[in-house]
Formats: sequence, structure tokens, C-alpha cells
Amino acid sequence: MTHAKALIVDGWSCTGSANLNHFGLRLCKEENIASSDPALAARLKEALFEPDFARSQELKQRIPVRLGDVLADFALSF
Repeated sequence: MTHAKALIVDGWSCTGSANLNHFGLRLCKEENIASSDPALAARLKEALFEPDFARSQELKQRIPVRLGDVLADFALSF
């Protein structure tokens, strides 16, 4: 599976090195680039997302959230 920070919404795309949270965007000073070009979004979908979706499985039940997960999320939210 590809490890990429990428997002496509209604023909708009965003990709880069930052995690989409305060830590990655503000503290680490990582950067993303966004585009409203539908052709770029379509190419990103075809080259990145569709190959991963073809090898993926849908989750049918919830994944339990442990206390450590909650604490890590809290610690990284600043």
C-alpha cells in the first residue's frame, strides 16, 4: 500500500509531506500543495488511489480504541 498524504474531494486534490493535523502542518512546518484542476485529481486517483483500492478490504466492524490511542491523540493535538 502506498504511504502518501493525499486527498481528493469533488475534483479538488491535496498532496504533500504534512499529516493533516496541527502537528504536521504547524509544528513541523511541512507543506502540501492543493489544486482545483479536475484533470490532476483524476490522474492522482488513477495512479495512486485506484491501485490501493483494488488491493484493499472494507472494514465490516469497528476497530476498538484503546486508552493509549486516546492519550496519543490528545498529546499530538497541541
